[in-house]
Amino acid sequence: MVAKKPAACRAEIPPMLSQEQRDAVLYTPQCRQRWGERRVTEETSVLEAEDIEEFLTEFSWLKEKELALQCLFDGEFDVPKAVGLLHTARRESYKARRDQDKRLPFKVLKEAIATHGKKFHLVKQSLGEKAITRSSE
Repeated sequence: MVAKKPAACRAEIPPMLSQEQRDAVLYTPQCRQRWGERRVTEETSVLEAEDIEEFLTEFSWLKEKELALQCLFDGEFDVPKAVGLLHTARRESYKARRDQDKRLPFKVLKEAIATHGKKFHLVKQSLGEKAITRSSE
């Protein structure tokens, strides 16, 4: 029998991980946990459940309770800071909705392409100043 020579195209198998390395890989968190125990110092005070409910009823709308809780957590339970974060998040939501309203409907783009074919300069002329976006349809 002839001994086989190691082929250059064979993959090198890395050495096995030690048990500690496997355990470390196994128990690494996949995402950041937002809620849970928090270290409280003298400067920061955690609100009571009644205070959190009052914050939610006074400053947040019915459909944004989760967003309000997230802002309260990000603001380190400081109510004025959390209200500012909540208003900023609302403005971003309004801006995204307004930008979505400016987008060109897919049906209009499809009709323009059906009319002019691959002559995209004519498609752009027929659509005028409207914004053109990509569609996944």
